Order: sequence, then C-alpha cells, then structure tokens
Amino acid sequence: MYVALVGDIQGSKLFPDQKSLFTGLQEQFDWVNSHVTAVQKLRFTVGDEFQAAYETVLAAFKAVIFLRLKFKVAKLEFEHESPGLARNQEVRFGLAYGRISVFPDKSEPYGQSGEAWWEAREAIEEAESPKNQRQVPYSMQTRFRGLTPSMAAMTNSFWLAMDQVLYRMDRTDAEIALGSLTGLKQTEIAQQLNLSQPVVSRRSKRNGIFTVLRILDELEGLAI
Repeated sequence: MYVALVGDIQGSKLFPDQKSLFTGLQEQFDWVNSHVTAVQKLRFTVGDEFQAAYETVLAAFKAVIFLRLKFKVAKLEFEHESPGLARNQEVRFGLAYGRISVFPDKSEPYGQSGEAWWEAREAIEEAESPKNQRQVPYSMQTRFRGLTPSMAAMTNSFWLAMDQVLYRMDRTDAEIALGSLTGLKQTEIAQQLNLSQPVVSRRSKRNGIFTVLRILDELEGLAI
C-alpha cells in the first residue's frame, strides 16, 4: 500500500522558455526529494506532468506542501503578465492511497499500474475542474482518493482548507514557511530575507505559516 502522487503545472504552456521552465522545476523536485523520503522520487513523466510515490500519507502531504511553497517562491515569469497572475501559477495534485501492482525499478518513470495510480489520476482530474463552477474555490489544487469514503471526505476537507492557506501566501510568506519547516530560527530567516524578527513572527502568526507547521506536527502521529 502506497500513496501515489500525480501532478501537473498550471499554465505551463504560457511560459516562453520551456527549457528553463523544466530545468527550474527539476531543481525544485530535487529539493523536495532531498527533504521528503519517497519510494519513487518526484520526476517528470510526459509534458508538464510529474509523479511520485510515498510509503505514508504524511510523507505525501509534506511533499505536496513543500513543492507548493517552492513553486510560489520561484515564481515563473509568464508572457502577458497580469495583476494577480502570480497566485494562479500553481501546481495541481491528485493523491491516492492504495495498492500498486506494477512497480518497476525506481529510476524508471513509466510502467506503474494499480489502484493508487488510477485513482490519483481521477483525483487530479477533479482538481483541474474549472474554477468558475459554482462553489468551487479558486484555491482548490489538491484532491485525494482512497482509504474509506469517510476518510477520503475528511482528507479532501483538510485539503480544501490547506489549499486556501497556501493560496493566500505571498512569496515572502512561502520563504518564511520553508525556512521554518527546515529548522531555521526566526532570526536566521529574518537575516536571509532582510527583515526584522518581529516581522517574521507577525507574518507567521497572521498569514498561515504557523498553521501549516502545527498541522504537520499534529499529523506526525498518523499510522498510514
């Protein structure tokens, strides 16, 4: 039993330099791979799609949050830049907990099969739903399948809230969050970002950074 992750890059076709795009994103994958243990590490598959597999739900959740934050910090410069576009430059995810019946060598990006991959694909298709639909928030980027129906519903409720928290962060918030998640003190983060420590503290309390940290701490006890 594993957690399969399938993702893609929203709006990647608008990026004028595709080579730089994929080189930069691979660097972000490498950073996340170095901080979250995976059964199959994050890697591109076809086009702007990528995937990974994890032994636990917590590891998969950490990978999603870390990559969302890294992507927000390394904001892409799209053609026809418009106000508010930065928040729409996101990565989308489908997650699923289940069996993987075909699991090739870890270096191979293809050949996976099993309920976890199929359901992760269905989950990301749900995350790609047009955001102009009634009662679909602009922030929805992550959907989950698997476990029992009630657990899947609870997990998707969690992701609706987490997606909103991450969506509202700006680049500085994301940098503070990443620093905190990797064990830096507020004084160290402040020095790196040329901010004062009280500013880092206020942003952490007001902008959802402490929320993300506390949630991950509370999830440490997950058995799956």
